[in-house]
Amino acid sequence: EVRKIYEMLDNEGVLNGVKRGVIADLIAKVNDTSIPIKEEIIARGTPITPGRDAEIKYHFKVNDKIQLVANDKGKINHRELNLVNNVEKEELLAEKIPSVPPVAGTDIYGESILPDGIKDAKIIAGKNVEVKQDGMKAFSQIDGQAFLKNRMIEVSPIFTVPHDVDLNVGNVTFNGTIIVLGNVLSGFTLKAKEDIHVKGIVEGAHLVAGGSITISGGLKGQGKATIQCRGDINVSFAERANLECHGNLRIQSSIINTDVICYSKLEALSGKGSIVGGDIKAIGGIECMEAGSKLGVATK
Repeated sequence: EVRKIYEMLDNEGVLNGVKRGVIADLIAKVNDTSIPIKEEIIARGTPITPGRDAEIKYHFKVNDKIQLVANDKGKINHRELNLVNNVEKEELLAEKIPSVPPVAGTDIYGESILPDGIKDAKIIAGKNVEVKQDGMKAFSQIDGQAFLKNRMIEVSPIFTVPHDVDLNVGNVTFNGTIIVLGNVLSGFTLKAKEDIHVKGIVEGAHLVAGGSITISGGLKGQGKATIQCRGDINVSFAERANLECHGNLRIQSSIINTDVICYSKLEALSGKGSIVGGDIKAIGGIECMEAGSKLGVATK
């Protein structure tokens, strides 16, 4: 009888999740067939509803893995490694995904089953990062490179290459200033929204800057280098290259077989101070120690 089953459950202290309809159906089936029934669930507790930890969703790359991208024809340019996280002022860098609290369960004896606790998360802002909306979102305060350091978000206006610009670095496009402590090898491109500073030599590379360009080690252009900027160009010497600047062009030694378009003034007043070969145009005038060559190299 159904009543006897209920009495047995009461005696065992089973108070929660009793499946009365299932019990009635099982008893009716046994009475009809006289076949014993085993392993049927007649009471089930209320399971825990799990929660979810809070987490931080980052809108920039948080690791240093190289990301090679294929063009429309499926060809991969191995000089484009996409190592720089360019961000703009007021750009969203990260947001907090709120936690979801768990719900306790109840066993068949009516006892609560407590869930595991959930973890909170916090956006940690470093230099040039602002947290808004009660800690829920982080924004960049400047144009620059975003990176994650020990869970802290920072944005730097300077991208430094501690060695040569080669296949380990690839082409660099950056929203701020690029500093190269080594050389820039042939075939590579640097594009900066602000300045470019190269401590070593620039070979047959392509440099473009919204500010000024300084090449301390000199320019050995190999007939392929193009240097363009809206500010000044400062270079120790230049050979077989194309230079274009809106500011002044200052040569510390010599400029050889190089074409120049300068919208301000060209100065070569230290060292040899010589201009040999090439086609030189400077709206603000040209000052040098020596122009042309006794060997008859055409200098315009």
